[in-house]
Amino acid sequence: MKTMTLALAATLSLASGMASAQPGHTPASEEGARIVLRYPELDLTREQGARTLIGRIQLAARAACGAEPSPLSLGEYQAFRRCVSQATSRSVTRVDAPLVTAIYRGDVQRQLLAQR
Repeated sequence: MKTMTLALAATLSLASGMASAQPGHTPASEEGARIVLRYPELDLTREQGARTLIGRIQLAARAACGAEPSPLSLGEYQAFRRCVSQATSRSVTRVDAPLVTAIYRGDVQRQLLAQR
């Protein structure tokens, strides 16, 4: 069965300052945040399957990194974005599927170019 544990504890430590500033919120890094993704139905040799898995990974990373802060809180927002980006990137690497990696890298490059 194809499964992956999205291990985010190391990445989430980057956002722990942001999370600890919120009353009543335990930083996910202290909880050892792990999200298990199962994807036995996805064919990772096809674009649709690869894109679906990337989407699932991104959603899991966003959930594990905590509530998205307001962009007006620039430092917190940047830490959240960095957490999601690093968790997603590491998870894509762990899947070790060439098409998933290629699509993810291509999408990231397009986003970086669009920001210029």
